[in-house]
Amino acid sequence: MSSAVSAPPPGGLHRDPEPASVKDQQKARALGLTSATGLVIGTVVGAGVFTMPAVLASAGTVSLVVLAVIALGAMVLAVLFGQLTRRVPNADGGLYAYARHEFGDFAGYLTGWCYWIQAWAGNAAIVSSWVFYVDALFNIKPSGLGNWGIALFGLWVPAAINLAGLRQTAWLQNITVVLKYLPLLFVGVVGWFFVTKAKFGAFNASGGSLYSAIGIAAGVALFSFIGVETAAIIAKRVKDPRRNVGRASLLGTGASAIVYLAVSAAVMGLVSHRALVNNGRRSSTPSRRSSRTAPGPGSWSPRWPRPPGSGRSSAGPWSPPRCRGHRPTTACSRGRSPGPTAGTRPGSVSWSRRHCRHC
Repeated sequence: MSSAVSAPPPGGLHRDPEPASVKDQQKARALGLTSATGLVIGTVVGAGVFTMPAVLASAGTVSLVVLAVIALGAMVLAVLFGQLTRRVPNADGGLYAYARHEFGDFAGYLTGWCYWIQAWAGNAAIVSSWVFYVDALFNIKPSGLGNWGIALFGLWVPAAINLAGLRQTAWLQNITVVLKYLPLLFVGVVGWFFVTKAKFGAFNASGGSLYSAIGIAAGVALFSFIGVETAAIIAKRVKDPRRNVGRASLLGTGASAIVYLAVSAAVMGLVSHRALVNNGRRSSTPSRRSSRTAPGPGSWSPRWPRPPGSGRSSAGPWSPPRCRGHRPTTACSRGRSPGPTAGTRPGSVSWSRRHCRHC
């Protein structure tokens, strides 16, 4: 970390220099409002939406209230990121850039480094869920080595596409968001026509205090909204970031909250509480079970139609080689990362910087 600190400009301890060329700046801004919103939705809504109803059911219907409250909090955060981008419109790195701008190098380094660690660590949960749903969808029971291969496929295929460039990633992200969001919205809307009030569990079904039930639901809900900051991280690549980053963050978070609440409540009303909780304990697919409870020819489907790309589109932006690698790359470019990742020293080019050059 550099020890030299320049005189602080007005409005913050650090201000990144403006781009040298307006033409180059406009060329770099590859994402419009639609693509930026798609990135937010794709990052927030991942494979976890399929296990959410079972986990929330174990806490009781109070979990739906908790989910709604946390969704409102996430939307407030989305507004906050929009306001921060208005203050620092040409900054790369999101949280890292804001902390560094206001509080200096060390605050930026600490924020960015901790954020990056929790980002790639979160891939473990995403990829595990991806493996589970591939196994459930095709009714296969592969060996440990087979599951390892499925995990690598789900992680590195989207990572390879990410490395092709931001435009290609946005194009794929928009497709996968449509492929998973519309089926989920269909379940969340049509499922309500078959909901039975008696199948909803007690308000507090945790077996403990109400505080305990809220804690169970809050843990799931908080993790579910990770990704609200995606548009802010790539603000420098968004057209008119002063307006579109805030809009994309708010629209993406709101759309994610709608599908979370609609699907979770519908599944909890389609499947009996006991069956849903037991289903979750057996690590089976609660949404797949709900597809069998709706009346009609052959029910909805013999197995839950997991939307293509539902896990991959969330793992993609969270893969270290791209958007989450975009943050350390920004730090690297300013010499704010330690050891081998600080790739701005003479003769040193970091892995992140080599592979994130398209971000």
